[in-house]
Amino acid sequence: MTDSPEARVFEVRPQPVTGAQRRIGDHWSIANGDDTMLSLWNPTGQTEDVEVTFLYGDGSGQYVMEFHLAAGASAALDLKQLIAQGMPDKNGNFIPPGVEEGSVMLANVQRPTKPFTLAVALAVYNVANATCCGQCTNCCGPSSFTINPGNFVMTVGEQMTCTCTETDCTGAQFSVSGTWSSSNTSVMTVNSSSGMETGVSPGAATISVDLGFMSMGSGCIPNGCPTGHPVPNTGGTCTPTAAIRDSFLTSIAEIHLRISRLTPLVREGSLTRSWTLLANHFRLPE
Repeated sequence: MTDSPEARVFEVRPQPVTGAQRRIGDHWSIANGDDTMLSLWNPTGQTEDVEVTFLYGDGSGQYVMEFHLAAGASAALDLKQLIAQGMPDKNGNFIPPGVEEGSVMLANVQRPTKPFTLAVALAVYNVANATCCGQCTNCCGPSSFTINPGNFVMTVGEQMTCTCTETDCTGAQFSVSGTWSSSNTSVMTVNSSSGMETGVSPGAATISVDLGFMSMGSGCIPNGCPTGHPVPNTGGTCTPTAAIRDSFLTSIAEIHLRISRLTPLVREGSLTRSWTLLANHFRLPE
């Protein structure tokens, strides 16, 4: 809508961002008379802490700002004015004069995988040309999950800890947590919080981690990112504890100790039993 020859009003509908982990705006620009406006509104009853990162189109850097929005609060940002004011970002960086376009990413301040809820309006407009282009903030949910170690083998009584890693739409990886479980606790138990497994008896079990409901979609989904309930899993095998006889030497230190004790006997000619080297271990005959 035009309210005068010198001033123009552009309407950009806000986009709901509900339970999102990260969102990416395709384009910001201050080139050729363009300017970029970003508006944020917190419709929830609690504070939302959001980090907004302007990525430079030439890949040379980024400009990072934090917004702490109380319940019902809003904030607006004019990128060209921000640059003109010479304001540094949270890390002391400035947008260089030669950088005029790029993309923008929104994420929770506390950690990138923590959901946040906002209404977002992002637009590139040009007053001289009387044009305005609203930008979709794309969903950037996880594309895959990996449990480490995968398809592992452990012995009875042994303990090890599994971790879960999420890879999102940009290829970035983050450690994620959830509730761990074992499909066969008579073979292998797992601490539900830490992911530590303990071998109980020989056999096989499936170790899973329930990550709860989270934003899963990627791409431009205007009405909010779809959710999913991922439960990644991996296989585990428990084997019997290896029996080690007293006469089987299992460490280099023990080998040296036995040799040092045998050497005087050899010199005196009183050693009547032989010793052999087998698979990197010394063994004395019975």
